[in-house]
Amino acid sequence: MEWHQPRDRLAIRAHIRDQLRDLLTFCDDDLEAARRAELVYLTCQRWREDVLRMEPQDLDGMLASTTDNHLQSIDNTLTNNDEFWSSTGSGDGTAGEALLYRLRQPLLALSYVTLTVYRAQYQHGDPLYPPHTVSFLTGPTPNQLYPASPLYPVRLTDAPQVEWDHVNAYGFGGAAVGAGAPRRVFALSPTAPVCRFLMVRLHGRLQQQWEAAA
Repeated sequence: MEWHQPRDRLAIRAHIRDQLRDLLTFCDDDLEAARRAELVYLTCQRWREDVLRMEPQDLDGMLASTTDNHLQSIDNTLTNNDEFWSSTGSGDGTAGEALLYRLRQPLLALSYVTLTVYRAQYQHGDPLYPPHTVSFLTGPTPNQLYPASPLYPVRLTDAPQVEWDHVNAYGFGGAAVGAGAPRRVFALSPTAPVCRFLMVRLHGRLQQQWEAAA
């Protein structure tokens, strides 16, 4: 049978994954898990509408629990480009990570945080690297951080509403946020304390790297 080269990125991705099916699994091929995560957010459209009325806050990356390469530092999570932060590898799917940020404006009441997941299009099969769940802590100092959200499941997608690995926080300020770059939005508790520091906790790992599977 004559073979025709796939014509687009999704077809190439599917073809490579089919070739690797006995060697490596891809977390975003789990349609049932993807549906469960999506169901959590069906009634949360108001979050994005609220964000559009708020002011994005400038953050400084302070500390990452691990970093795989100095070129893949926490600072990359604050830029809207192809750069990304990467943790060190782990054979334990329950391993977690944490990212600590300082708000440039002191003692702010944060309402929402945006976070996107990185898809490694330079790796075979374009694997997505989401945590299993994400949560947020806020507080006045790095040593005084308090839970500011539940454990949120993370959607297994890099659909159009998702940009490259980018973190931003939104607080009350009255300025409008442009609608041209929507991101995945997570709400913080209205009872969360005013803060100067934000910690993003990434719980678990859903995707195994090829190097670990080989």
